[in-house]
Amino acid sequence: MFSSIYILYTLAIMTFLFFLRKIKKWKSRKEMNFNGKVFFLFRLLINYLKVIWLTGASSGIGEALTYKFSELGAKLIISSRRLNELERVKNNCKYPENVEIFILDMSNADQLEILVNDYFAKNPGKKIDILLNNAGLSMRATCLEHTFEKDKYIMNVNFLSVIALSKVFLFVMS
Repeated sequence: MFSSIYILYTLAIMTFLFFLRKIKKWKSRKEMNFNGKVFFLFRLLINYLKVIWLTGASSGIGEALTYKFSELGAKLIISSRRLNELERVKNNCKYPENVEIFILDMSNADQLEILVNDYFAKNPGKKIDILLNNAGLSMRATCLEHTFEKDKYIMNVNFLSVIALSKVFLFVMS
C-alpha cells in the first residue's frame, strides 16, 4: 500500500515540476504573484488533463473547487450523496454542460468499487485524469458526547472510503 502512495506522490511532484517549468518559459515569475501562479498552474492542468472527478462537491471546498474548475473549462464529474445539492452546484457553474453528476455515498467503503465499476460499465471508454477525494465529515462534539459508532462512521467516510475509492481509480486510471 505504501509503495503505491509513494508512487502517487512522486508522480504528483514530477507533474508539478513539469508545469512549473512551463510557467517559467511562458511567464516571468516576477510578473505573477502566488495566486496568479496557482491559477496559471490550474489552467495548464486543465489544458493537459481534461476530466476531473471530484467527491464531496455538494458543499464547502468541493463546491468552490467545482466552480473554479468549471470556470477554467474542465470537464467535471461531481459526486456527493445529495442529488439536489449537486444539481444546484451544477446549475451555478459557468459551464454546466461540462458537469456530470454521479451520486456516491462515501459512508459505505465496501460498495464504492461496485458503484464506480457500474459507472464505467455504463460509460465505456470514459477516461478520468484527476481524482480529487474531497468528501469528509467533521466531529462537532466532545469525545464524551460522541458515540463509538459515530467515530467508526466518521473514520469510514474520512479514511477507509478514500483508500477504497483511490484503489478503484488506480486500477481504472492505469
